[in-house]
Amino acid sequence: MKKNIWMLAALMIMLGSCNTGNSTKTEVKENIELADNTVSEDVPYIEAKGFFVLNTVKNEKVESLRITSQDHFDKFFGVARTMGKDGEPTTIDFKKSFVLALIGQPTEKETSFKIEKLNSQGDNLELIYSIKQEQEDRSYTIHPCLILVIDKKHEKDVRFLPQ
Repeated sequence: MKKNIWMLAALMIMLGSCNTGNSTKTEVKENIELADNTVSEDVPYIEAKGFFVLNTVKNEKVESLRITSQDHFDKFFGVARTMGKDGEPTTIDFKKSFVLALIGQPTEKETSFKIEKLNSQGDNLELIYSIKQEQEDRSYTIHPCLILVIDKKHEKDVRFLPQ
């Protein structure tokens, strides 16, 4: 039964992607939610500040990560301390929290991630995000990232969905 529902949902998505109008996409999404019969619940998060992507991280596309330990986190991110009141990085206690992270490709353009929605859908978390990139080049390269800290009580498998 679930397999048929998923196949129906995939078919509706494929048919809906042929039309570029926003109304069709909304209707397809509503049909999927009705077919799934699961309740969607917003999940609270904190955006971590004061970290940078390590130079050892090489990626040619957006990387989406679910991180549950300090050792795993330290393979991707370093601490970017600055002077002043807001210079300390966000504290992450992996005994109580886990991290969802997005890492963009290195670029000379101003690039940022925006979280459209983080919600619980049945047995999964869904992180819907968009990427904004300016056209003008900078004189240096950045490695854009977004780090979200989430309470462990919300820990589930994650689907990262670009918008």
